[in-house]
Amino acid sequence: MDTPKKLPTIKSLILETWETYISRFNLWRWFIFWQIILLGLQQVITETLDFALPVEMLFFSFILVTGVFLSSWLSIGVILGTVEDQSFTNLMSKARLKLGQYFRQILIIFLVEIGGFALFVIPGIFLAVALSFVGVVLVLENISGFNAIYKSREYVRGYWWKVFSRMFVIGVPTLLLLAAFFIIGKDYQIIFNALQIALSAFLFPLEIIYIVKLYQQLKNVGRSPQVEISRRFRILIRLCFFLGIIIAGISLLATSFSR
Repeated sequence: MDTPKKLPTIKSLILETWETYISRFNLWRWFIFWQIILLGLQQVITETLDFALPVEMLFFSFILVTGVFLSSWLSIGVILGTVEDQSFTNLMSKARLKLGQYFRQILIIFLVEIGGFALFVIPGIFLAVALSFVGVVLVLENISGFNAIYKSREYVRGYWWKVFSRMFVIGVPTLLLLAAFFIIGKDYQIIFNALQIALSAFLFPLEIIYIVKLYQQLKNVGRSPQVEISRRFRILIRLCFFLGIIIAGISLLATSFSR
């Protein structure tokens, strides 16, 4: 087995991400703007619904799915914008062509990770890191479904702890900021909601840029994704996927009967 080559430092990854974010902020501001609109509308609609009514529960589900769909569209645009110097309109037009595949991929990942965490926390965390680049692989390499999962796993193979540490670095500050906003705004719900939406929107393109840059670093160290995936990993993914379907189905049935 080849010894994994050394990745650039976390500091260099952060600086490269920040440079891309600041130097092209005129582009990212449009993604931030639409993310604020999307999150704001979801917040207002959620607060006005009475979840005791089946019709409003159904409407909430529709709003939730629509929100994920539109957020996915924006996410694809940011991924493309990180590697292509184009206008917001052109990026979103190109992103629209991949939207159906991307949305289906989110569903697959969601079910796989539900199944992974159902098999205890450790497999869930392992899969969450291994699947970090599935969306990027789909958009930039035009590979979807379980093959995108296998490709992401191959990029991470041999670098799991390094990828985990880099994800940890960007994830923890976000959680701390949200916690601080919660403490500050716990007695002022409107202020807290506004701060949460603003923070989430401003971090939205930054976090995606960070993941794309890490993906590029893995490619630049010569990570070969052509290596055959082990049969054990394929079985694990399929097992988690079908387990996720069962858990999601049971949850939906339980919710329906409880109403």
